[in-house]
Amino acid sequence: MKIVKLLIPMLLLAAVAGAQTKPAPKGKQPAAKPAVVPAQTVAPAAGTPTDDFYEYMILKHTDTPAPEGYGLKSDMLIPVGAYVGNIGDEKKIGQQLNRFFKSLLWADGSQITWISRNTSMINGVNVEQFRVTKTGTKDTVTLYVDEYKAEPIQLPKGFKFYEKQQMLTDFAPVLDDIHKYNATPDKFGDAAAKAQSFKILGYLQGDVGLDYLLDKDMLDPMINEVSIDLDLKAFLIRAYLFYKFEYEITGQQNPKVAAFNAMVDDYQVVMKTHNILLKGNLATYMVKK
Repeated sequence: MKIVKLLIPMLLLAAVAGAQTKPAPKGKQPAAKPAVVPAQTVAPAAGTPTDDFYEYMILKHTDTPAPEGYGLKSDMLIPVGAYVGNIGDEKKIGQQLNRFFKSLLWADGSQITWISRNTSMINGVNVEQFRVTKTGTKDTVTLYVDEYKAEPIQLPKGFKFYEKQQMLTDFAPVLDDIHKYNATPDKFGDAAAKAQSFKILGYLQGDVGLDYLLDKDMLDPMINEVSIDLDLKAFLIRAYLFYKFEYEITGQQNPKVAAFNAMVDDYQVVMKTHNILLKGNLATYMVKK
């Protein structure tokens, strides 16, 4: 996505760019500004991930009982579909395989790790064979996969599906970091908060991916306008990404609109506490939906 490619360098640059504020006249000290409590300092009650987020993170699956040997025999393939569409799209192929391996856990809830991969032609079909293991053990199983066919997968014997509640538990540490970051009275001006925001951003980029969280219809007008302070623009984009993730992982209704409105709250706090020169047309964009 072109917009994401442009966004990442901008965010990285914003780590060292200072907010462009109006200097105080010589011989005078700027007046002390009252502390403003951010609009959202209390963490919302945690639910479970939205269906959209859950299906973005793992493959669609069905609870229909799988036939004997499903996924464990070369003629009972799991339709992962990594090669459906553009077979040359390495990023998409990798994402699809990651979703597959996130979809399954061992029966006791342990994560699976694949240790070897082999491709062979069996009965006229290209079959991917993944040797998987359980961390800390010598237990291994071969999973037989069809990368050219996509449909909801079933459950191979000896495994369980990754459930929403487990996903919420696994993401709890970063969600807690987001809550602590959002509780900072001046997130925009606090250097430690900014550093923390980039750690959160890196986590989301690596473990979730920003493509899903970044909504062009919500952010494009702001991103495409060049007459906005870079640090402020990056701050607002990060705010949207963090809120969107939080609302998706906790299953709140209409997370896109909720994230946008929370970003608007953050913008209003910054405007009250910082005298930023380059605001462009932000006032026309930062209106709650």
